[in-house]
Amino acid sequence: MSQFCSYVRSELQLKNFGFGDVHPARFAYSQWRIPVGVYLAYRFLVAVYVSFWLISIARDTPVISFPNSNTQFSWGSFLTNWTYLVLALYLILHFFVCFFYCCKRCKHLCCVPDVDGHKQLFNELQVTPSLWSGEYHPVDSAENADEYGRQETTVLGTPSLPILHKITWMLFTTVSSAALMVTLVFFVFLWPQMGTSSLDMPNLQEHVLNSVLVFLDHIISGIPIRIYHYIYLVLYGATYTAFSAIYWAGDHNRVMYPNVLDWNQPGHTALMLLLVALVILPILHMCFFAIYKVKLFVYHVLHQDRL
Repeated sequence: MSQFCSYVRSELQLKNFGFGDVHPARFAYSQWRIPVGVYLAYRFLVAVYVSFWLISIARDTPVISFPNSNTQFSWGSFLTNWTYLVLALYLILHFFVCFFYCCKRCKHLCCVPDVDGHKQLFNELQVTPSLWSGEYHPVDSAENADEYGRQETTVLGTPSLPILHKITWMLFTTVSSAALMVTLVFFVFLWPQMGTSSLDMPNLQEHVLNSVLVFLDHIISGIPIRIYHYIYLVLYGATYTAFSAIYWAGDHNRVMYPNVLDWNQPGHTALMLLLVALVILPILHMCFFAIYKVKLFVYHVLHQDRL
């Protein structure tokens, strides 16, 4: 119980608005001791897959119009496409972060990481020892220590994450809840108005498989989820909200999300935005936080004999 209370206090520290206390190797290794080469191949394949569909959809539908409407919308005016673009950027950036880290430090791409070294990177369920504390003494060979990047650690604290790692982490947190939000809005509010029982391939990619890929990445990836990082999701939503208002101001017929984001009905739109920002998005973010905690618990159980 004391360990749990200690963890809660640690999680709610104001410093967790930032991107500290996480080793850079967390972005290059899977949570589940998958061989580094296999994990790198996974990162490459999903990045290429989403990038292919992003380019294909943007090229084939540069202008979008709805039935019974003479108004045309640019491809980049929809939150769906913003979020799919952010998903592609995250996957591409995460691949390159993983690739450069592995090229610099990992010598055995086909080998499964050793339990002791890998376990030290995923130690949130432990109070001590920490990978960076003065009490920690490496038990691996010098070669494995180099592979895990331990030469970057000091007894003074955690190594500072490079800027690309921080951006990757922020995009990962933001696109997770945003992608699921796009899926929910589409099927709850928009799909019933389309008058069809089937989805074409672009809608399938942007409204179904987007969330599938996000959930898959949460299961496999070792990037943490922090409660306070919800603020970055709010900033993303506020940016799109401001854009939609400016876009609508040029033509009041530009209602991209009827019954959700319609500036011709400012009262209703304000209520919907409050519902999304104060209820729906926090619930989605906490769901991903819970997935992360369950994943750590399972990892803890699997390696109980090593903890």
